[in-house]
Amino acid sequence: MSVNLSFFTDLHLRGQGPSSRKDDYPVSILSKLQYCLEYSSKNSDIALFGGDFCHSHKLVSDSVKERAIELFDENLKVPFIYTWGQHDLNGKDYETRHESTKAFILRQALRKANKTINEIPTDKDLIIESQGVKIGLIACPQGFDCFKWAKRISRRRNKEIDVRIALIHHLITTDDDKWFLLNYKDFETGTGKNRGFDVVLCGDLHQGFVPKTNDAGTLFINPGALARTQKSSSDVARPIRAVDVIIDSETKSVDYDFWPIMCAGTSEEVFKKDAPIVDDMERIEDSKKEEPMGFEDVISALKSISASKIDIWDMLEMKAKEESLEEDVLRVVLSKRPDA
Repeated sequence: MSVNLSFFTDLHLRGQGPSSRKDDYPVSILSKLQYCLEYSSKNSDIALFGGDFCHSHKLVSDSVKERAIELFDENLKVPFIYTWGQHDLNGKDYETRHESTKAFILRQALRKANKTINEIPTDKDLIIESQGVKIGLIACPQGFDCFKWAKRISRRRNKEIDVRIALIHHLITTDDDKWFLLNYKDFETGTGKNRGFDVVLCGDLHQGFVPKTNDAGTLFINPGALARTQKSSSDVARPIRAVDVIIDSETKSVDYDFWPIMCAGTSEEVFKKDAPIVDDMERIEDSKKEEPMGFEDVISALKSISASKIDIWDMLEMKAKEESLEEDVLRVVLSKRPDA
């Protein structure tokens, strides 16, 4: 007997497709969400999500939001337990999480049917018991210094917990050659005898990494992002997958098994041939930048200062960029702008 926990991360739900994609991005992403919910409900005891459910804290498309809610209603049959990524938050501020589109979708999913959907706390374990195994879940989302967090939290393990799992949404890698990222060896997990975490499940780094176990016996896993938001070298090559964490009910030992997202298209099917390949380091640097103020936020700010004049062409350009309108299309539209 075993307890299975399915983990998937970085969905990046949005209403418009990135400029490098030629498929219908929202349809593709919603299909992946459906696949993961169906798989988890058939094969797992718990579904875990690692952050960046939406590509922005405010998702404008009502149809995409409504479909996401329907998918939870129709397909989720097991507890869905999650943490947050920077794209879910306004200004990467953890305190804004309940105002986000992600929070709205999950609240609506709870209201439609009898579901178990819980946020993983950051300071105290969420304890789930299944088949006689007590599992402690704790998270370090964006907005926290993950190394300082790990040093503090790893020393506060509840001795009644059989297996403790941390969900981390930060750019952690197990590849020593990637010196510009946070290395798993620097993530404090206690000692073998007094191990603070048994498993660390990571999101944020879209390319994922090869699972490794540190000297304390803590297993680090990142299956990679469900989304391919840019045509990067890793996104062209990597499989789109999720992972099962498997806990033996008797020995409490932990194993893992990757599973493919069967509905994910190949790189030839989803990326435009003439779209340039973005270097992975360039994409990582882009992800660290603050997101620009959204269109709705600008309107609210203008209202707050009682602005009397607004250039509609500036507003149009801002909205087009927020929705990832093709650059050549935007260029044609803006060419119609009258001279001042």
